[in-house]
Amino acid sequence: MFSQGFSNGSPYSCVRNFNSLNGRRKQEVVIGDTADARAANFLYRTSVKHNWPSQWHTKHKEGYIEFANGIIFDLGSQTVEGNRVYIFCFNREIEILYRKQVAKSKILDYVRTADPERLKTCAGLIVHLSGPTNKLQVCFIGPNEIAALLDTLSLRELESLPAELALLSSEDVFTQFREAAGRPGENSPLRRM
Repeated sequence: MFSQGFSNGSPYSCVRNFNSLNGRRKQEVVIGDTADARAANFLYRTSVKHNWPSQWHTKHKEGYIEFANGIIFDLGSQTVEGNRVYIFCFNREIEILYRKQVAKSKILDYVRTADPERLKTCAGLIVHLSGPTNKLQVCFIGPNEIAALLDTLSLRELESLPAELALLSSEDVFTQFREAAGRPGENSPLRRM
């Protein structure tokens, strides 16, 4: 669909041909910090408002692209506010990577602010979701280990986890879950650990 903008035809490659970006079609794009989407940290998702390669030469020598969120991408230096960035056309593959990153960010925000008991419960849930092959000791898992485990989860699991963690934040459910984790029974969510 957008293959004319890819540098090597891969859906994970950034746009190299900026003429393919058009404000009239309001093309959705994701802005990242590296040229390969699989390794990129996505900064934001937006759409193209204007692609003006021949405008405002006093500030942008080769023109600029303005996004719907007001951010301006300098075509000459390929930067936003002096920082090198890469544009990715929004396709199925990029959407999956973007949604995974958003879900991981929500989970890690929860992990950073959780008290030790909730962190342990959160770690137990993530270890449980990451599969029976994972034999990590829940009491020794911290935020860095949780971040690594999140990479093993599917998009569906990642997107449902913030809601489950919010549910665990309510005191009654947290107490019940903690008690069930302490004595794994037939119906315990942590039985497989």
